[in-house]
Amino acid sequence: MARPQTQERGDVKGMIPVTVAFIVAKSLLASRQVKGAVERSLGARVRNGLYRPLYIVFSAVGAILIVRKVYKGPAKVLYELRPPFSWLMRAGQVACVLATVEATRVIGPGFFGAPQLRAFVRGGSPAAEPEAQGPALEAGGELASRSVFGITRHPNNWFPTSIFLLEPRMTDKRAAFCALVAFHGLVGSVHEEYRLRKAYGDARYDRYTKKAPFLFGR
Repeated sequence: MARPQTQERGDVKGMIPVTVAFIVAKSLLASRQVKGAVERSLGARVRNGLYRPLYIVFSAVGAILIVRKVYKGPAKVLYELRPPFSWLMRAGQVACVLATVEATRVIGPGFFGAPQLRAFVRGGSPAAEPEAQGPALEAGGELASRSVFGITRHPNNWFPTSIFLLEPRMTDKRAAFCALVAFHGLVGSVHEEYRLRKAYGDARYDRYTKKAPFLFGR
């Protein structure tokens, strides 16, 4: 099932500060305080039109660079699964990628700030992006639990995290990275709950929580 472990130790201590710094920067950029400071400095039109697209670019580029650092270079292998177990793990990773894409589809182009950017380029006055990126609204005004938003209330946090947790070849660097990503997903999900409650009201959000779990189980 598992191959012999490699004794070469990875640069875990060098990877952790970089990852933590990126998580902190990403969290600060998502805060109302920083968004408000940018709006006061550059004006509402620039902030509303460009902030979300640039935030997505920063998040994507930073994540790619850190993942490259985690997966390249020396590392101590903690375990490595062989087929067919590794195939099951890879299948789980593919499912998590598809679920992440589906969650983004349900949220819509506003997840990337596309409507705001389009309005800005056309010379209009874009509205600020929604503070909370959550499930779609049904015709009656209730939060929909269809698709992946019925599996977990935070699919854009838990499914990407699971991609790394399902890695069949786990090294010391990958394990440390997984722990940080999971903690970031937990804190981000709790914060998202607060923002969704403010956006939709406690009563409506409580009804949604009865239909969809916080993680992957009730």
